[in-house]
Amino acid sequence: MQSILVLTDFSDAAFQAVEYAAALSRNINSKRIVLLNAFSVAPFMTNEAISPDTMEQLRQEAIDTMDTWQESVKRFVNPGTEVNILVKDFDLSAGIDHICESEHIDLVVMGITNREGVQRLLVGSNAIRVMANTSYPLLIVPREAAIQLPRKIILATDLSDVAAKIQTAELPALLKSLEAKLLVVNVAEKEENYKPEWRDEITALHNLLAEFDPQFHYVTAKDTVEGILQFATGQNADLVITIHEKQGLIARLFNSSTSKSLAWETTLPLLVIPV
Repeated sequence: MQSILVLTDFSDAAFQAVEYAAALSRNINSKRIVLLNAFSVAPFMTNEAISPDTMEQLRQEAIDTMDTWQESVKRFVNPGTEVNILVKDFDLSAGIDHICESEHIDLVVMGITNREGVQRLLVGSNAIRVMANTSYPLLIVPREAAIQLPRKIILATDLSDVAAKIQTAELPALLKSLEAKLLVVNVAEKEENYKPEWRDEITALHNLLAEFDPQFHYVTAKDTVEGILQFATGQNADLVITIHEKQGLIARLFNSSTSKSLAWETTLPLLVIPV
């Protein structure tokens, strides 16, 4: 992950995400961090028409603030790591993949405090659309997250073609760079005999992740996401990883009321890898 994009609205939560991204970049030897502010969707904007002069003023204010942040971030990264800034007037949810493609981004990072925090960052439903629609790995950093390299990682899986998804997502390369203890967890509503294809998936996972010496855990819980987060908390994990397809685990994470609350309130960073 050579290039990291960090979304910022200049809040404390956003700066927490910037610090986390900078710390991560030091340990995975990223070459560049890009700070992005989409000023046209700032929370103080209304649906009323904005004059060109006002838009230019907003743009210049954003650039001035980004210049300050750029200098701050340079103190946190390895010597030689580039820190670039982007100020864009666009719909972030619709345009983020274009930015990632044009800037050759490998990882997107965003800050979060709670539901209101996400609304401040990306304005309401834009946040959900970014999470659900981006084709790039998305790291969500809660305001309370410790700024440290993950030492224990939870990989949550539904055992559905997960070995193929992991290979597609190039997750082994990321795990190798982090050198963290890996725990793989599957959550089911009740104890049950695993289907033959699940046994095949488990065997494939063991083989694929063998070099990381993972621990495999099978947890019973009525709510899948609640089970994952409770397991992660009980294991004192530093990071939760989900590999998802649209309408998969990430959709449940942000669409059910209980799961949504847990997602907003967790203090653990969450890495969502789309395939």
